[in-house]
Amino acid sequence: MQALRQFNRAKNDALRTLKLKLLNAWLNATFRPQPWQPEKVKRVLLLRLDDKIGDMIVTTGTAKRLADHGYEVSVLTGKICAKLLEHCDAVKQTYRYERRMSLQPLRQQRFDVVIDFDDVFSHERLNLLYRLAPRHVIGFNKPGCAQYTQQIELLNSEKHITERHRNVLSLFNLPDAPFQYYLGSDPNALAALSHYLTRPADGWLIAINPFTGSEDKDFSREQVQGIISFLKQRYDAVRVLLIGRSDKLQSLGIADAEFVPDSTINTAVEIVRHADLVISPDTSIVHMACTFNTPLVAVYNTRRLKDTGLVGYKIWAPNYPGAVQLVTETPAIGDMPLDILCDAVDKKLTELKQQRHQP
Repeated sequence: MQALRQFNRAKNDALRTLKLKLLNAWLNATFRPQPWQPEKVKRVLLLRLDDKIGDMIVTTGTAKRLADHGYEVSVLTGKICAKLLEHCDAVKQTYRYERRMSLQPLRQQRFDVVIDFDDVFSHERLNLLYRLAPRHVIGFNKPGCAQYTQQIELLNSEKHITERHRNVLSLFNLPDAPFQYYLGSDPNALAALSHYLTRPADGWLIAINPFTGSEDKDFSREQVQGIISFLKQRYDAVRVLLIGRSDKLQSLGIADAEFVPDSTINTAVEIVRHADLVISPDTSIVHMACTFNTPLVAVYNTRRLKDTGLVGYKIWAPNYPGAVQLVTETPAIGDMPLDILCDAVDKKLTELKQQRHQP
């Protein structure tokens, strides 16, 4: 049975590869690219098909810069990122991506440019671009594919992810400016958090995010409990709020911290926006904290990225002065010694306390 499953998997992979090669060969033979004229571009579609929140947060920086210079920016993405963008006024329209969706509403927009930020190259994606029929497609690391009319070669583990976005913006001849992420505010999320965002007098609201999308990047229960116990012993007035899905947080069984029942991506945004300090492993919460310049202690391991094989801790670093980045050599972040983590938190809070009492 196992051998049959492996055979079918190999067969399906070979068919997908063949379909991709045939479609790409046909497009290369028939596609006639138009000259790149950014001054004639009006409507832009950003692709974020994988529904990854961190990627989408970084992409809001590009959406904001383009929107501020008069471009109409839309996004094609998944369910969670669509929710994240509901109150982002830099995005004119968000479309929910599904594999067998009708493209008629998108085609009616007659997009001048589609920007694909991913390194993924598949039959599904190439067929989508063909059917959208924009005048131009901007993409990364797609040699030998004429459909990507503006090619950017960038595979460098020393370059932060924002370098991709700066390369894209340079094609539009925009003036130099700081690259900043941009998230709106959900009034319903704020209302749901009204009880949770208060802090003790002269105290601290500290948000801890234990979980990521990969077990090797999650905090362990012992680390979360150890950080909370340290904070309660070291500081007199601390309120600890856990970020994440309530069922997973409840499974930790930690009594001396709070979490929001029925939390959403937008309640997470507001917690990070209002916290005095965020403590998180390598996940989207890091980039939320960067959006609002919220002080941060972030922990990374040295795992390689799935699509490129590059080590990710520099590419996806917090990348702002208010953040402390710890990189552990242990394969799993949950195996990092607790004293290293608590020491970094203590140093950051000491720094923040000094800033708070400066005249």
